[in-house]
Amino acid sequence: MRALERAPARERVAAYGEALPLVPEQEREPIVLRLFEVAASARAARRAGAAGPIELLTDLATRRRERTGEDAMLAIMSGWDVIPASVRPLIGGLARDRWIRVGERAAASKTPRVRSAVAGFAEDTADPGFAGIVCGLLCDPDPTVRLRADRALLRLVMTLLSHLPPEMLGSEFAAVAARPRIPLPIEREVLELERVELCRRLSDAAWRFADHRCRSPLIGSLLVLDRVPGTVLERAVAERIRRLLKERNHPSHTPIRTVLRGTPSPLLRERALRWLNIEPVASTCVDRLSSADSVHEHEILLRRAYLAMRPSRARRLRAVRSVGDREHAPVPDAATLARLSSQARRGMVRFVQLIGLDEDARRAAIEPTLADESALVRLAGVHAAHPSDLTDFIYDPDPAIARSAAVRWATLGVAAPLVTMASGQRRIALAGTLARSPHAEVRDIARAERERIDPFAGTAASRLAARRVFERDPISFVKSVRERLADSSSVMNALMLVRGLRLSERFEMDLVDLATTHTDDRVRATAVAALAGVDSEPARRVVRASLNAPDPRVRSNALESVDPDPGVLLEYKNDASHRVRGSAVRRVLMLDGLSPDAGGAAGEALARMLSDDRAAHRLSGAWAAERALRPSRRDAIGPGWRSAVRRVIEAAQSDPDPRVRVRAGRCMRLIEPRSPAPEAA
Repeated sequence: MRALERAPARERVAAYGEALPLVPEQEREPIVLRLFEVAASARAARRAGAAGPIELLTDLATRRRERTGEDAMLAIMSGWDVIPASVRPLIGGLARDRWIRVGERAAASKTPRVRSAVAGFAEDTADPGFAGIVCGLLCDPDPTVRLRADRALLRLVMTLLSHLPPEMLGSEFAAVAARPRIPLPIEREVLELERVELCRRLSDAAWRFADHRCRSPLIGSLLVLDRVPGTVLERAVAERIRRLLKERNHPSHTPIRTVLRGTPSPLLRERALRWLNIEPVASTCVDRLSSADSVHEHEILLRRAYLAMRPSRARRLRAVRSVGDREHAPVPDAATLARLSSQARRGMVRFVQLIGLDEDARRAAIEPTLADESALVRLAGVHAAHPSDLTDFIYDPDPAIARSAAVRWATLGVAAPLVTMASGQRRIALAGTLARSPHAEVRDIARAERERIDPFAGTAASRLAARRVFERDPISFVKSVRERLADSSSVMNALMLVRGLRLSERFEMDLVDLATTHTDDRVRATAVAALAGVDSEPARRVVRASLNAPDPRVRSNALESVDPDPGVLLEYKNDASHRVRGSAVRRVLMLDGLSPDAGGAAGEALARMLSDDRAAHRLSGAWAAERALRPSRRDAIGPGWRSAVRRVIEAAQSDPDPRVRVRAGRCMRLIEPRSPAPEAA
């Protein structure tokens, strides 16, 4: 060492470089420090400038010192693998552009050890300025150098993506990105340009895969492809890499598909979803999406499930199948799903709807959303749940979720199940339960659903359901009606249904029995009214007998159903019940071929009802007038027309009861359309 101190600087540097890999480990640090001293002094000499006239003209001494300094830096880079870790950070004190120039000289060396050391230097600094040097070493004839350059390029790419969360890169690549590096001094703007240059070098190396057979350019190209491009150069680089995915016959296409299919990086699974619309790699993307190795792969992919809104992606997602291994299934199980974010859990519902799972697997995947803590996830589960699972969502405390589930559960717009079927009975029972829901909209949906299915709900929709049941299965329908006619709690609904469907003849004997033996006057009155359309002696006998029933409703309905004999009907024009009087008068006034005497008597009876002291009788008279007095009936009524109309006019103008005035006014408008509007109640 002392002898070397007296030697010229270039010879000392050369000797230090040769001795560095040979001396014991504990003696390397002083040698490296002397090399750094020479490199730094050369930089200082450059700043000091020339001293004499010749040096000012040629600057030979300065150039000589710079050359010596770069030789010292070359010696450091050539022995990089043996340089102690304690002195490696000193490289940051030297200019970055000088290190890049030295790296280009070292990469051109004929010694494989030196070329390998250059790749190691680039790997440890992770500086994008070495991208061109490292990509050039990928084609090195020595396999050791190529392998080292492959690792170095992967390190450059991972440093470029180090801003991403480690779980997106995967454990292997995240470990590469997290390794400590020795940064070289560089300005931020220059660094951004160098990263663009790194992407350009990556694309070139990916297109030349056949020349070097290294995987890192392909991996790096796939990972940086969908970075948001900002400049024209970045967009051009991204488009060049994307074009490689579409070149089916290019030698690099098959290897890049292999990398996409098998590289353990969650980010590439999300990339596979993006690239489903690229035809040459669509099948590879389907294979990549068919399995997942970690919870992070599920998280990254399912957060981007909205990308499947594009029809070309959604169409190809149907080819995704489960691999049969639950650990690597394309969708997460319940335990894994609980570890995902709410956005990913919502995306899982969309993803499950699109991929080609069987019905059982789809139901098993969506079922955990029923108890999810996020209302948005449960709402998404409603829209994807199997119809048989909707009943669980209807009980959700959130009104929007319960309403959405109820709308999907309802049969509005489709054929409802028959009440004679077990599914129809279960649906009616559930509708009865949902009618007590805390959500008003759910109660309304349940009520409408029951009306569409239950023939005995007493509404127009239920009568339509009853007609459907009667047409498809008349025997079961008749049996159900008779069971309800025998039940005091449902007999009224059954009677109304028989009347609404005009099935009195089918149930004649049941109606006769109810009209004669039932203890409830309301039921007897309804049964008598139902017998009005039955043309048989038993029915007529029951109706005539009901004319003398003590209950006025029974007598009134009997008057509506009895044979049209004006004499018999007029006997009840002075009945104590206003309802019986109104029915008798109305029935006479509506008869065809009415005699003048009968018409006059009926008209006078109507006038007396409208003049009665009792408000109920006047109201009943107004009701009869509204239904019987028509201009077309004037000749048939005869002499009674004038007196009845005169009393209607008086009632419309001066009756003390507003209800009577309103009804009489409506009657006046029917008789004479230009009559003034009735006084409001």
